[in-house]
Amino acid sequence: MAPSVTFRQDLRLDLGGVSVELDYPGPTHTAGSIIARIREDDVLFSGDMLFTNYHVTMIDGDVANWCQVLRTLQSTAPRTIIPGHGPISSVADLQAMEEYLRVFDEEATRLLPARPPPTPTPSRKNFRSGCQVRRAPNSLSSSRPTCA
Repeated sequence: MAPSVTFRQDLRLDLGGVSVELDYPGPTHTAGSIIARIREDDVLFSGDMLFTNYHVTMIDGDVANWCQVLRTLQSTAPRTIIPGHGPISSVADLQAMEEYLRVFDEEATRLLPARPPPTPTPSRKNFRSGCQVRRAPNSLSSSRPTCA
């Protein structure tokens, strides 16, 4: 079923006395990522822009814009953040995610310079990772994360 309401950048909804603000900050984890806010309660629903204690699949992401959006969200300092994956979060988790993405992207760029992206194959085309990192996402130790 096709959606009956769409928007390009932002949309304000009244859900029976609860005002919800939907914003599209541009591509982040995916091209269609949006955030939702309930300002009266100081709650941000970050969707898949925030993965708290999880390694995120970045195959479809725009890392540069994603990091900028995370920095912008930090400046708004919401009291409660509901991430796309992981426990209820805070501004510190936005900071950790931005640092993790930045460092991961720098290391990937350093290790794989000027290589074209791999050609999708039937075994890779629909792969999505569901691995939960059992250490802080900004931890850069040499030990490998374990999966749940």
